[in-house]
Amino acid sequence: PIYPLLLFQNYSIILNLVILIHLFYTAISMFYLSKYLFKDRDVALISALSLLGTGIIYSGAMFELIEWLVPASHIPLLVYLALKSLNNKSMRLGGLCALILSLQYYSGGVAIFIYSLLIVGILYFIYLVDYFIKNKKIMWKFFLLVFLF
Repeated sequence: PIYPLLLFQNYSIILNLVILIHLFYTAISMFYLSKYLFKDRDVALISALSLLGTGIIYSGAMFELIEWLVPASHIPLLVYLALKSLNNKSMRLGGLCALILSLQYYSGGVAIFIYSLLIVGILYFIYLVDYFIKNKKIMWKFFLLVFLF
């Protein structure tokens, strides 16, 4: 949405603006993810600030690697929506997860898309194992399915 501004302004100013917006978006989404997981505002603030210092976010911002920064900035929001969709019966959150995954794929970060897909798949797999352990009558069907594939 911001990229058409590149036609009318100085390239480096708009690129820095895009980087700042994505850093802010990453920090806010990590803050809400940590607040959802730990229920503590101070822990959420520290984890949001520490995410900005990770290698993929830092290198994307410092060396202007937009193809890494843009898809990587969606990971905290994707995990937050995936965790919220596990206990929610609405398909809206799952649709938002699919939208974020498609944004990652079409922004050019195919490697980050695969990484994000792996994270969401592991979250859903852990949820399924927990669900099937609670319902012991269908647990054997699940383990048979896992064994076959």
